[in-house]
Amino acid sequence: MGDYQPFFPNGWQPAPNDADCCQPVAAIAATDDGLSDWGAGADFRRFQRQRATIGVGVAAVATVAAPSLPWGAGLAKLERLPCPDWLAPDRWERLVYEAVALSRDWGEQAHAFGWDALELFGCHPEPWKYRVDRDGLALTLADWRGPIRVRAITTDAITMEVDHGHIVRRTRFDRSGAVPLWIGYAPKGGP
Repeated sequence: MGDYQPFFPNGWQPAPNDADCCQPVAAIAATDDGLSDWGAGADFRRFQRQRATIGVGVAAVATVAAPSLPWGAGLAKLERLPCPDWLAPDRWERLVYEAVALSRDWGEQAHAFGWDALELFGCHPEPWKYRVDRDGLALTLADWRGPIRVRAITTDAITMEVDHGHIVRRTRFDRSGAVPLWIGYAPKGGP
């Protein structure tokens, strides 16, 4: 057999030394806290550890939103809410995390383009009755089974990348009957 010459598309070049080609690019987060990893990476694991260290279940996370955002006070209430009895604790943690991250990363841009609290953080008044037409973006981000990331927000749509490269656009539509997460998931009083 002759000399093997590998093909490298787009000008890729082989590593000059085999030792350089297999080095890790990131450290793996410690997993000694016993909390499950939802696959969202170190940010969510850090969020889980912070919440786990609080004895009464109050979130001790970074600032939720700039005070100028209309949903900032509501998200602060959401962080303080206990996990509803009918919801798995890990799903609750994921929902709170995604709502906080959405506001932190995209809140100002969404507000500037006219997106409101119900479009971003809405839910059915009785959230155990699953109604996708009432769900805001935070619930979509929390419930998606694979990787999902917001990539762009415009006046008409929010573009997300899902499942390793597929693009999904969420367009605006009437969310009549929805309530914000901090109202829908709040404990209900009763007799």
